[in-house]
Amino acid sequence: MTTQNQNENQYFDLITTGIGYLNRARTVNPTQGNPYEAVSIAAFHGRSDAVHYTYFDTSVVGGDAIEFIKEHKDVINDQDSKLLVRFKVGDATPDSYTVKKGDNAGQERHNIKARLLKITYASLNGEVIYSEKADDNTNQASQPAADASQAASNDNQSSSQQDGNMNAGESVNDQKQNDEFVKWTETISDVVELDRKDSDFKNKRQYLSEHDYDFDVEEMRWNKKAA
Repeated sequence: MTTQNQNENQYFDLITTGIGYLNRARTVNPTQGNPYEAVSIAAFHGRSDAVHYTYFDTSVVGGDAIEFIKEHKDVINDQDSKLLVRFKVGDATPDSYTVKKGDNAGQERHNIKARLLKITYASLNGEVIYSEKADDNTNQASQPAADASQAASNDNQSSSQQDGNMNAGESVNDQKQNDEFVKWTETISDVVELDRKDSDFKNKRQYLSEHDYDFDVEEMRWNKKAA
């Protein structure tokens, strides 16, 4: 008869699941240790018609997830593509860092560090490219591709839906806002920071994405692409 070693280490798992966009896929070469794959996730939360984001900076540890990130690295880093995934991460921990470059150099920023364990669903620009039944342990049922794509697109569609519902009594205010928007487009610089509380936030974000600006997740700002 054998007895279990009471000094044996035990571990508690902290698992988070969700849906979000992948970005900033890269290979990290630490000063000490082996190279590893890393990717950031802009995870959805809140109402599907008013999506908010929580940002995870993850090291990829799951074998299948590593292969997926390596295979789709170019697509993930392509500003014109949107790779939406259902993911599972472990050991999410608050973290902070100091901005080293740009106008915000020296500022302290915060994010969430985690380990990317698994990807169970993926769609590229609305087309499903991978799907797997969710693990029973996640307590989260597999979602049809149409539902996930709808949640992803609602944020971009909301401004156009509001325009379609605008009545005559709002036309004057709308014209004033449009004039302010045009003035903004004529005065923006190569580095732009947007305020989500701005009533014209969605239009400004769309304008930047269509006029050669890239969004820097770390510094939370838009940078003009080099000519």
